[in-house]
Amino acid sequence: AMLEREQSGVAAGGTRGQGSARGHTRETASCMGRVMRSLGRVLRYRGAFDQAERLLREALETQEELGDAVEAANTLHELGVLCRTNKQLDRAQAMLERALAAKRKLGAAMGTGSQSASMYQLAVVLTCMRPPQLEKAEAMFRLVLDVTTSKATRAANLQQLGKICLRRGQHEQSEQYLRDTLTLYMDSYKSEMHVNVSSIYLQLGNLEINRKQYENAAKALLEALRIRTTLFGESNPGVATILGELGKASKGQGDTAAAEGYLTRQLALLDSVESEVAWSGRGVGQRTAELHRCLCSLRALAKERNDKAGLAEFNRRIAVLKPAGGDSNGADDSVGGGGGGVGVATICPELKPKLLASSMPGEGGSNELAMPRLPTAPPTSPRSLPKPAPPAPPVTLSRPPSSPPSQRPAISAGLVGFEGNLEPVLA
Repeated sequence: AMLEREQSGVAAGGTRGQGSARGHTRETASCMGRVMRSLGRVLRYRGAFDQAERLLREALETQEELGDAVEAANTLHELGVLCRTNKQLDRAQAMLERALAAKRKLGAAMGTGSQSASMYQLAVVLTCMRPPQLEKAEAMFRLVLDVTTSKATRAANLQQLGKICLRRGQHEQSEQYLRDTLTLYMDSYKSEMHVNVSSIYLQLGNLEINRKQYENAAKALLEALRIRTTLFGESNPGVATILGELGKASKGQGDTAAAEGYLTRQLALLDSVESEVAWSGRGVGQRTAELHRCLCSLRALAKERNDKAGLAEFNRRIAVLKPAGGDSNGADDSVGGGGGGVGVATICPELKPKLLASSMPGEGGSNELAMPRLPTAPPTSPRSLPKPAPPAPPVTLSRPPSSPPSQRPAISAGLVGFEGNLEPVLA
């Protein structure tokens, strides 16, 4: 309501932007800043990234004028998450590093878990960079694990460590992390019916596809599909992703008919208007990338059965997409191929907050995060993590013979300014 009244004032000839905090009591202006940040987060969830950015920038400006360093640091964090969601990774890294530096400077004033929330988000960004900064990200995830007792938060960080191991080809370690994550989620939620449980089964399916254990992959993926459709119905974007992976698993088992069935369902879902709206909150280009991979997989199947009409149609649709970063017709033409990259429009130009300038990297303050440096000596065995007793899983996957685990750097504990048990909310 306050934002609507402010907008009415602007329409009547008033000022906005520089005067966001002017003409109001300090309490009212502070409340407006928080409301704008919350509304910006809601708009991010809805995929309205430009509107979200505008409100977050206004919130940050208001908080700077008020000298409210705590709220400004929180808004910088939200700007970083916005840029990450919209695949603006360089700017996401800059925003989150600034947020983390400001929170370190403020110390206990930020409240429990605030620093670890920014560190988690920053580590996720580093895993998505090209090239990915996996060692630095791994150090951050382990550091958050060292300072939190929240089961859900520990599970989120273990899940990310599982992804890192999968990208390195460390399949045994990846599976262990993912099963530890599944145990924590099931214990935390007291039910398998949760989107995060579905995401773990999806990752286990990806892992088994990488191992070429396609029957195991299909079992895990069907569990992911069952949970996701029970929670959200058939038109959820996550359903499309799982259907695509089931297509790969079926093709790996030699069942091309089943593979085509899953991929055709995926294509119908991606083409639906309802799906297009639902995908808007997952980042610019995400639906296009999924659609490109699906079409490339269907094209490969059409080529195998010498379906010239189908091949021509899939080639036409792929050419229309024209994803940036490579020729779409040069993408991997197998059901397991990842397809080409997708370009994203630029948002969130660099912000240089006046209030936080002294604590930002490159502006008179330290640009080192509150984390230990990776050792230069030969890596040692990872620190073992405590594991609760696992519940009986709904699906049992047979495993290939174990291989010795790879070594990784040992990371010491400790965060500057962290006190007590931290339970960050991972936005």
